[in-house]
Amino acid sequence: MGVLRRVLAVVLALISLSLGVHFVVGEIYGAYLSDPHLVWDYLNWLTAFGVVVILVYHYRRKRALDRQQQDENVSFNYLSTNLTLFAAMFLTFWFFANWFEELSMNDQRAGEVVGFVWISFNAAFVILSGLTAWQLWRDGSDWDEETREDSSQPGSLLISPAGLAVEGQPASQTSSDMPRSVPGSVNEVPGGAGKDPGE
Repeated sequence: MGVLRRVLAVVLALISLSLGVHFVVGEIYGAYLSDPHLVWDYLNWLTAFGVVVILVYHYRRKRALDRQQQDENVSFNYLSTNLTLFAAMFLTFWFFANWFEELSMNDQRAGEVVGFVWISFNAAFVILSGLTAWQLWRDGSDWDEETREDSSQPGSLLISPAGLAVEGQPASQTSSDMPRSVPGSVNEVPGGAGKDPGE
């Protein structure tokens, strides 16, 4: 799972980088292309994938925070998690509404799409996708460290005298290390510890 998070982080960072580069310098090399708008058509498919990844990640992050935080205290983590989720939802609706509208247009009206809408979206997407890529990479490394720490421990279960598993103790403990007192015996009577039953 940590590897998948890192792969998605790299893919999301590449999409953000390519969109940002084309957004800034696309007009320079676009003069040498026969159809400059074709580059945006390909980038829109990549952006659609990136928007879905951002939305799913921040939704899962919000659910994980709700499970961990049971109290009603408002922290910075709570505010940032909710803010990024709402931003992801807003960008998702904004992108698909404009993209489907552009796909439904004919060739004559393709150049009449309001440029300010796409300029604003591209700037917001580059910022949010860069932030999400960083969070995905950090979460993936944290997950790998936790998995490595768990696997480095030789055993985490102990079979108690009652036959129940107890966490946090090595499983290699033998029966000779367990208490020898039996409930109801003389050893359990106060003041009679260590006495022989025949005395």
